[in-house]
Amino acid sequence: MTGMGHGWGRVPWEWEDRSPWLHLPYPESEARRRIDGVRHAAAKHEVDVVVVVGDAADKGTIRYLSNFEVLFGGHALIAVPQSNDEPVLISNSVMHGEPMHSGFWMTWFRDIRAIMSPRTGGRSGGLWDELTVLLKDWGATERVGISGHGAIAELERRLGERLPGCELIDVTAEIETLQTFKSPHEVELLRRSALAADAGIRAALDACRPGVPETVVAGEAAKAMYAAGAEDLIFLSVVGGPLSGFKHALPRPHPLGNGDLVFLDMGCSVAGYLSDTSRCAVAGHASDEQLEFLQAAEYIEDTIFKLMKPGITIGELAAEGQRLADDLGYGSHFYFRGHGIGTSTHVPPAFFPGSTTGFEPGMVYAFEPMLVRKSFGTAVVENVLHMTDRHAEALNKVAKNWGDHCVA
Repeated sequence: MTGMGHGWGRVPWEWEDRSPWLHLPYPESEARRRIDGVRHAAAKHEVDVVVVVGDAADKGTIRYLSNFEVLFGGHALIAVPQSNDEPVLISNSVMHGEPMHSGFWMTWFRDIRAIMSPRTGGRSGGLWDELTVLLKDWGATERVGISGHGAIAELERRLGERLPGCELIDVTAEIETLQTFKSPHEVELLRRSALAADAGIRAALDACRPGVPETVVAGEAAKAMYAAGAEDLIFLSVVGGPLSGFKHALPRPHPLGNGDLVFLDMGCSVAGYLSDTSRCAVAGHASDEQLEFLQAAEYIEDTIFKLMKPGITIGELAAEGQRLADDLGYGSHFYFRGHGIGTSTHVPPAFFPGSTTGFEPGMVYAFEPMLVRKSFGTAVVENVLHMTDRHAEALNKVAKNWGDHCVA
């Protein structure tokens, strides 16, 4: 371990100091299986090492591989050599100059390198210098695999400056594929996260009454999700009235009006595993037009859900969904959408019309076919689903059915 900066690391953070605090949500053997998957990707692309980059906006793969959570901005890097050497975590996401104040006890990695951020007195470029020293120590300076999203351009630039002769190979697709198929441990954590989101949905639906501000509805949902075991909230949309026809928005102090169509979309984290659940409601009395709209969305979702089984393609289901929407008179308002989910909100598979991706056992995904009408509202049922050997299983249990007030 290395560290630099004023007053650095007064709290011991060697492995023997960290390990008593570690509580992995799955066996370490599973964690090492994931690292082996990264090594297979390295071998496939004939690179000496794979470097995964993440930050506060894109931290899911870091959590997936190491259980470390990027809590305080900055970056986290995971370096996995193709050899059997231990993987290394390098991060400047450090508060107070103390790794143990900053979640470093969460990771099972033995070799961690905490670097002080420039914003707290560290040296500019220290994180990237540490990575470069590590790669040189490993003799991995000719072909390096890189993986990430928002921060991958900076990783590429920083390594290009420090190792100008090194060929950088993007292996993001292979690292994402590792996260597509879930182990039984992962399915259970995703189930717990979905049930916590259910608690938030129920609380929000109960609070959707005329005169209640959207922020109050959101507060009830947040309280319920934490009470149900969430460690963090990922997003929370409560949107009432005509604005709900744009779907996503932050809750406003705006009171719900009688007859407002309300869009609810929320997700939380349980041990790093995320949920994503939507329902809709009407505050007060629902019109016949609103009820028909809501019931059409429920019917489309339920019909497609029953067709899901291994082998059928996403494109085939999208075509059926569009046919149903056309028959119901809502074809121009229909969006066929969904996404794989795990420690990130979006992992493979992606849902879009024409996709030839077939469902396979072990996939877990949020399914959200929706009807969206500008200035009128949104109607959607979104659940997290697990594809078994025979059919799709809903991890959410909150009811789908519409009433003339709200979903109960």
